[in-house]
Amino acid sequence: MTWLEFALLHADEPCTVRVQTPGSGTVPVGPCVIAHRETGTTVLCPPDTEAPPGTRIILPAGETVEVVGAHHLDPAGTRLPEHRQFDVVR
Repeated sequence: MTWLEFALLHADEPCTVRVQTPGSGTVPVGPCVIAHRETGTTVLCPPDTEAPPGTRIILPAGETVEVVGAHHLDPAGTRLPEHRQFDVVR
């Protein structure tokens, strides 16, 4: 399963976010899946997305969050496709 297939099947509404890395412009990235939990917010993006800690991500509603953790996840025996996970704070 590709990231696009996963996002379309498992998200109510896959979205596009805007990623702004220090010293560069804002780049649209999608489809992404945003998970809000009591412990924080996670943004799941296509595997080629670059957003190291300190990067700002603008969510679809216009809220700006900051990346505090960036993880590249490969399928490695799971049902999830390769993707990037960004743990963010407001």
